[in-house]
Order: sequence, then structure tokens, then C-alpha cells
Amino acid sequence: MLDIVSRRFKPLGVTLTAAALAVSLSWLGAGEASAQGQTISAVMQADVTIFDPIVNTADITSRFALMVYDTLFSLDENLVPQPQMVGKYEISADGLTYTFTLRDGLKFHDGTPVTAEDVVASLKRWWVKDGGGQIIQKYSKELTAVDDKTFRLVLTQPYGLVLDTLAKPDANVPVIMPKRLAATDPNQAITEIVGSGPFKFAKDEWVPGSKVVFTKNTDYVPRSEPANGFSGGKVVKVDRVEWVVLPDPQSAIQALNRGQKGQQGRHRSGHAPAGHARHPAHQPSAAALYRRAGSACHAMAGQSARLHDGGDRRPHLVEGLRLVPDLRRANGVQ
Repeated sequence: MLDIVSRRFKPLGVTLTAAALAVSLSWLGAGEASAQGQTISAVMQADVTIFDPIVNTADITSRFALMVYDTLFSLDENLVPQPQMVGKYEISADGLTYTFTLRDGLKFHDGTPVTAEDVVASLKRWWVKDGGGQIIQKYSKELTAVDDKTFRLVLTQPYGLVLDTLAKPDANVPVIMPKRLAATDPNQAITEIVGSGPFKFAKDEWVPGSKVVFTKNTDYVPRSEPANGFSGGKVVKVDRVEWVVLPDPQSAIQALNRGQKGQQGRHRSGHAPAGHARHPAHQPSAAALYRRAGSACHAMAGQSARLHDGGDRRPHLVEGLRLVPDLRRANGVQ
């Protein structure tokens, strides 16, 4: 279960799997230089067949979700939940009432603003399916929209993992979608992909079994903070990302070693962007990439279990999550 991106665009060479906290944006290190006008091509470990992260828990679906949707909170490099779509929040002294206010500039891909009612509907669909969400639902007395930008969660008893659960980047990802789509039965997949994330799904260019295409969301307003783990500003550095399906793992590795995947990532002038080309001698071998991916998976597996069994896996998860700043950049997000 390895995603492969050409060495031209990916100093690290691999993404973490969804079991390794699902780096769903496939945010894999495209370098610091501006990459306007570029396309990044990545060979993923599987094809996307179901696009709804609430219905489907497949790794690739979770990654797809974090490309096109956004979440209320995100984990930083120390696995501390930080506001993402939320601008500010308050927790009552008794730990029972959470009041959240959305930040400015949030807009869905269809041009409509993100509202508190969209959030409430999305969370109520999500917590039916997600294990961590079901715990919040169990302790929930009410989840309501106060006004267009404010919503409130009231619990019957304190639960210390509310923010951690809302920040989880693995299945089921608590993404926010328009209320009209969140009204869909949680056991039935949505048929329209409308998020508010940094990329849009180019459905008209989707070739089932061959490639999935994302285009830059030019209306996306990133947070002002620098990137930190999964949190902070998602500053998109490329215009287009293509996930290419190569079912045969050996073919994928050969494509990586030949540098075929990512060749489309040149500037339109035909020249590779400065700082992206690296001498082959400085590149990790395919075997080394697999070893590093495996290590990351083992280091970060168990996040979902940590939410339930109370075990402290945080040091191991943090070690794996330190890879994320490099991983974020390859699909042009910094």
C-alpha cells in the first residue's frame, strides 16, 4: 500500500498510508519554489471507486477526501488538534459545552458560503458511521447552529477527545460538505462532490481505472499560520494534480525509477523548476522508499485505537507525523 511520486517532485518518495493517518491530500513535497502552471502526477496504491469518505473507509477514499474537503480541526506535528475551518472556540468550565465560530473566507466549490448549518448536518451524518464520532453522539445532548457562523455542541458528560476526534485525518474523515448533500442517508454514497478544500475534483476528466484529476481551488483562503503537521495554512503551489492508476506494483516502481511519473510537472516553458531536479545518486532506492513507508506505517498505525483504549501511542505517532511537512509539499501544498 504505497503511493509513488516521481523523484523529481518528491524528495521523500512515499506517502503514509491511511493506516498511517491517511495523508489524504497526498501532500508530498514539491519543493519550496513556486510551481504555478505545473502538474504533479502521482501513482497511488489504489484507484478511487467510492468518493464518499462517510460511506467508505478505504485509504484512498480518505486521501481523496482531504484533497477536496476541509475539516474543522487538524493535527499539528505533536498530534495536538489545531483549528482549521474553525476561527475560534470556547469550552465551558464544566467541559460540557463547546461553542465554535467558523473563520472568514470559507466557501464551497459551488460558490456558496460554508455555514454552521452545513457543519451540523455534516457532523450528524459523519457520527453515525465513525467510531469516534459515535462516542461524541452518545454523549451529545444537542448539536445546533446558533447563527450563520456559530454552532454549539452540548454534552451530557465531559469527553476529553472531542477536538482530537474532529481533527482525525483517517477514516472516517469528518469532512464538511453542503447541507443539501449531508442530508444524504449515511449508508448511501453521495453522487456530487462539493467540498471547500484546496483542490477541486475535475469529474469531467476522471477516467475510472486510469486517473483522477484535481485542479487548484483558486477561491480557497488558507489559514495565516505556517504549515505544521496537518494543520496550518494549506498554500497550493501547483495548478493540477493527477493520481495515475498503475495496478501492478512493479510497474509503479519502474515508473518511479525511470522518472516517468511527474514529468508533466515541468513549467509550461518545458523546463523543470529550479531546485526540483536531483542527481540520481542522491535519490533513495525503491527498496529504501518501501522501508521508510513501512516504518512510517508502523509508527503511526493505531491512531483510531488510541481514541478508544486510552493507550498512549503519541510518541510513536509524533515520530511518524514529522514526515508530514515533506509529504504535504509534493502535491503542491505548503
